[in-house]
Amino acid sequence: LRSVLDIMICLAERVKSTGQIVGLSSTTFDGSSAATLWNGTGASNLGGDFSKANAINATGQVVGYKTISGNSYHATLWNGAIATDLGTLGDTHSEARGINDSGQVVGTSLTASNDEHHATLWNGTTATDLGYGQAFAINESGQVVGYSRTKDGFELATIWNSSTPTVLDTLGGRSSLASSINELGQVVGYSSLTINGLNHATLWSSDGSVIDLNTFLDSGTVSAGWVLIDASGINDSGWITGNTYNRLTGVGHAYLLSLAPVPEPETYVLMLIGLGFIRFITSRYKLG
Repeated sequence: LRSVLDIMICLAERVKSTGQIVGLSSTTFDGSSAATLWNGTGASNLGGDFSKANAINATGQVVGYKTISGNSYHATLWNGAIATDLGTLGDTHSEARGINDSGQVVGTSLTASNDEHHATLWNGTTATDLGYGQAFAINESGQVVGYSRTKDGFELATIWNSSTPTVLDTLGGRSSLASSINELGQVVGYSSLTINGLNHATLWSSDGSVIDLNTFLDSGTVSAGWVLIDASGINDSGWITGNTYNRLTGVGHAYLLSLAPVPEPETYVLMLIGLGFIRFITSRYKLG
């Protein structure tokens, strides 16, 4: 890999408590890119032109995809420098999006019969078709989250227990997506609203109740134009990451929201990354 100054694309996707980060980095100036692992002291090319790493578990296993030939790419598991092709559900494309510490992998694959994206669970190289949709994360209990298509044709946030899907409630709209799940069974993602169809960052509690994360914002933050439009990750301490958009200025930023009371009861903290300040938020809702 080239030096930081030479890297044209450098996208970090996941970071574990071990301090290892995985993502994508360009290797040349011709647009080639490679799955990359950062361990705090340097970057390691995991191999393959036009590959990408999406997730890493506590044992250092990395998942993503790797180009096989031409426009064909397959979900891939890296153990150190050893890459394992996880295969597909019959077509030429698949991608791994998440992995737990037991080595269970989730993602998406095209099927041979209808050329549709199907949520997929890999145990080793054995792929299980979870149905139309995509899977993005899996916790240590084997719960998988992503989205699936309903009989009415809507794509909605879904949690799979084993291979049994449960469609999660929305904020009133007709589209939603689940991005992450923690060990408490709390799920985050986004859902559209009934009124205007806009997406809002969403939390689904382990009991299935649905919460608009924008209800955690104080009046000053709302008046300033900020809207939490999605949530991409949640840890066991209730820290949530995602993207926010300012409807007045058109500016977007990443945010970090803590649902743990700090430092006083009923007080929560939102950090709009890149704005250079931390705003404290009061809410009546507590996570159980």
